[in-house]
Amino acid sequence: MKNFDKIYDQYYKKFGITADILPEFLAVKFGLKKALSFTIASRKEFDKHYPLIKNICAKSKLWIDYVASKKNRHDFNILISKRKLNIINDDKDQNESNRFSYPSCCIKSFNIRTHSYYFTNNIKKLLIDQDTFDFRLNPFLINSPFHLYSHLPCSLHCEETLTYATKLLNITKRYNKTLYSHIVYFNKTFGLYLDICGMCLLFKGKLADGQINYKDFYPRKLYENRVRQSKRDSIESSNLFREICQALSEGNKFTLRDNKLIIKKNRKIVQIFEKPGRLYWKIIKFI
Repeated sequence: MKNFDKIYDQYYKKFGITADILPEFLAVKFGLKKALSFTIASRKEFDKHYPLIKNICAKSKLWIDYVASKKNRHDFNILISKRKLNIINDDKDQNESNRFSYPSCCIKSFNIRTHSYYFTNNIKKLLIDQDTFDFRLNPFLINSPFHLYSHLPCSLHCEETLTYATKLLNITKRYNKTLYSHIVYFNKTFGLYLDICGMCLLFKGKLADGQINYKDFYPRKLYENRVRQSKRDSIESSNLFREICQALSEGNKFTLRDNKLIIKKNRKIVQIFEKPGRLYWKIIKFI
């Protein structure tokens, strides 16, 4: 999406590193979420961003605390909450207290760990049963200002997640209409999930004659893919992803048929990719 980077940069200039957690910030501010937590991965970055974060929290009358990570003393875990909470430097304790207000069904199903969002082997379970989903449940814009939830859902029709996302969308519509319009715009997309390094390609386009017609696309990294691959498979997958992106940049339409990704420029075929057996490819739509 040609304007994704431009709009994202506008949010980053205004909110700094907190741009990626802006929807969660609103959820805490208006009482939908008890607290949010994120990590800044170096002392240098912490010194750079913390004054702005502290200033934003002060203006919103939110409590902020931080602690050096147990895993890496150069990382800093930051906690933002409506009222004073003792920061816990332990993922398990954070999760068991459910201070981040994740749906109970999602915690039970996937044992979510704070700061880490793993798809593991469950991507097929989330996507295999249907092709079209509610845009409020689009999981592909995590780590951007345009997501509506930050946990791993037990399914992409999870009622508790949908209820939460709907409430957050309504809060955003009331208090930040610009962010609201961007959330709706960027979440209503076609996605081409390739099961390569947790990557998905998002397209603003139309479906016509069995093909997705598009003007541009944007690669988004989903949750970390923990499925272990050999070094050879990993290199081959990364190379394949680059080749697909290059072909898509030369085309304007594609279709996925008979385990083949067919990319065209108008009527001319740009390239055809055959799906490796180890990967799971699927086109999905969020409306």
